[in-house]
Amino acid sequence: MNTERLQFVEDTALLFEEIGLTRMAGRIYSWLMVADETEVSFDGLTEALQASKGSISTNIKMLENLGLVESVSLPGDRKTYYRLKQLSISKMLDERIEKARVFNHQLEQAQKLRKKEDHTMNRIREFNQHYSWLIAEFERIKEKAKEMETQSAM
Repeated sequence: MNTERLQFVEDTALLFEEIGLTRMAGRIYSWLMVADETEVSFDGLTEALQASKGSISTNIKMLENLGLVESVSLPGDRKTYYRLKQLSISKMLDERIEKARVFNHQLEQAQKLRKKEDHTMNRIREFNQHYSWLIAEFERIKEKAKEMETQSAM
């Protein structure tokens, strides 16, 4: 791996770590971005990233579950290959909106269960208001994303 690619892979790995994922997931994802091949085999990932099979396997599964990577098979080849999955921003936003709604519901439940008016109750209300705002903004952004996806599909 040349120095420029290595630096890109490590920079992306650190970014992934900062957002709560693993460095190895970042390395895999970034390698799939800069690899000369569109699809990279499992063995190709272990070799390029100098990582254990267990680490690659665990992190590939995470990336697949997050909808960032997909496995493919090539005609006449028994190996499994991986590539970046086409992202649907509107679908990603749907998932985020749903999680935000669930958390917002929990905040509403906390307000009902907590009887004492104090600093904690104020924080819960404030958080609930922020999440309500965030959900509305995500919905607005999702509509624009759907428009863009429709236009790019044409």
